[in-house]
Amino acid sequence: MGELGTLGIYPFKIEIAEYKDASELSELECQCYDTKSEKYAFWMWTLAIRYHYALKAVLDGKIIGGMVATPTNDERIYLDTLVVSDEHRGKGIASVLFEQMLSKVSHKKLVALIWIGNEKPKHLLEKYGFKEINRLDNLFQSGKNYIEYESKSNEELRKK
Repeated sequence: MGELGTLGIYPFKIEIAEYKDASELSELECQCYDTKSEKYAFWMWTLAIRYHYALKAVLDGKIIGGMVATPTNDERIYLDTLVVSDEHRGKGIASVLFEQMLSKVSHKKLVALIWIGNEKPKHLLEKYGFKEINRLDNLFQSGKNYIEYESKSNEELRKK
């Protein structure tokens, strides 16, 4: 596991998440999204670390952010989860996690879903050239509606 990047004078590191990080990442996700159980989040992070792309942001030995990207059946990468602890938001951590994830995935297209009602990620997606392609009502039988975004080619995204 190696350091992938830091941001200016804020000395955090982006690293590849390891199995031992699943518990801390799942706790962080539950703090960010009170809609998931910690047991479910732990299960998801464990799978992501083992079989998908998973990154963590670390400051002074503590995980302060994480991101997961999952390959899809149609040769795209689904940008699944992006979390940053409350006290570290607004410092560019999500942007650095996003950029590092873009450098790790090699598929031609990326896709992301954002929940209508939590549209904070919209600015980040649009900054990197993602476009809205679909609105999905009651997705996952959750009662929530989502917006689906898709990227240009990964090569074009990295030029931004």
